[in-house]
Amino acid sequence: MFRKLFLWFLFGMLLVITVSASLTIFMAREGIILTGREDILSAALESHGLRCLEIYQEEGPLSLRDELKKIFDQTGFFIHILDEKGRPLWNFPHSGRVRDLWLEAKKSGREVINRRDLVAVFKEIRTEDGKKYILIGVLPKRPLFPGFIRNPKALLILVVGFLFSVMLLAYVLTKHITGPVLQLSEVAKAVTEGNFSVRVGDDVKRRKDEIGQLGLAFDEMTSYVNELLEAQNRLLRDVSHELRSPLARLMVALELARKDLPESNQRFLDRVEREASTLGEMIGHILSVSRLEQEMGKKMFSENDLIKLVKSVIEDSRIEAEKDGKEILFRSQFERLIIPMRVEMLKSAIENVLRNAIRYTPVGGQIQIKVEDGDDYMIRVSIRDQGEGVPIDQIDKLFKPFYRVETSRNRKKGGVGLGLAIAKRALEYHGGRIEAANAPDGGLVVTMWLPLAKK
Repeated sequence: MFRKLFLWFLFGMLLVITVSASLTIFMAREGIILTGREDILSAALESHGLRCLEIYQEEGPLSLRDELKKIFDQTGFFIHILDEKGRPLWNFPHSGRVRDLWLEAKKSGREVINRRDLVAVFKEIRTEDGKKYILIGVLPKRPLFPGFIRNPKALLILVVGFLFSVMLLAYVLTKHITGPVLQLSEVAKAVTEGNFSVRVGDDVKRRKDEIGQLGLAFDEMTSYVNELLEAQNRLLRDVSHELRSPLARLMVALELARKDLPESNQRFLDRVEREASTLGEMIGHILSVSRLEQEMGKKMFSENDLIKLVKSVIEDSRIEAEKDGKEILFRSQFERLIIPMRVEMLKSAIENVLRNAIRYTPVGGQIQIKVEDGDDYMIRVSIRDQGEGVPIDQIDKLFKPFYRVETSRNRKKGGVGLGLAIAKRALEYHGGRIEAANAPDGGLVVTMWLPLAKK
């Protein structure tokens, strides 16, 4: 954006300056506009002309000729004097053309003729003896920049200085516009990533234009959305806490009811127990998400062995996998790997991803877990299942809270759509990231990236 806007400003200013200068030069040369020199020439003509007439009357034509040549040599200003019948007091090679100019001016009633190659001024005066004379002053037009044309080095310096000035002005204007816009863009990006504490800089909000108003409105919107989300999280947390007590009593009542219910009706209690367990899992996940949201700004790590942590998660999940004949395979490049972590938080993230893989792997299938060295001082922990995979257009939505892929996530397989969301927040807390992709030969691969040092 900066480069495009800068080039537009630069091109626009160069175009406006070039067109304005060209039109001004053209109109001045053609006599369409006056340059301001005509009044000066008229005054000079009157002053020099009166002096020349005195010399003519006192010393004769030859002295007049010498004086006119002297004026021309010193100023480049041709002065011609005609008597009242239009005859020159002294003939020069171009006196005929000068007389034609006078006739043209006399016919049109003008005192100035501005041509492409010259400027001519006319004035009638009377001497003390009553004789009338016509004074004609002619100034040939020279190139606008004769010194630069004769001196290419000076011309180059002029052009470079001009271009630098225009580029500097274009840069300042572009920076003035794009700077706040880029800052707003960065703040908006941070908000989309869940950071509602970020605010637009005061230098943007102090502006008195529309960009400043946009910055103020954006901060107000962010504060409002943050308050809404905090209220929502507070409500979920409070409701979840309130639901835990009656849910615990429900589970106790189920156990008591089993003792008095005949075996043929036990299946109804089994259904109630499954739904109650799902509800309990959902409440636990909601509380986990709420706790993660509260702790995102409090980074407290300890040095622990990642390999040991992954193995403990595998051992805890192996019983669930082996119940359906599923096998968990583990491979690591490291025997021991110490990284900074919040043990319980990271364990919960890995466990959620692994249980998700177990859930969608068919009976008798395998779940593969790998710990490998990644790029840019990162460790890669990947968990692959042998399920049906996920539609490509829905992969990015897997980590949103309560999101469920309709084609594969259903009540028979369980899951409430919070496990991967919890894992995502936990990885972000550690300065890492999580991503998913379909394996070429089937199944879903969820990869977790963890930094070797605290970020």
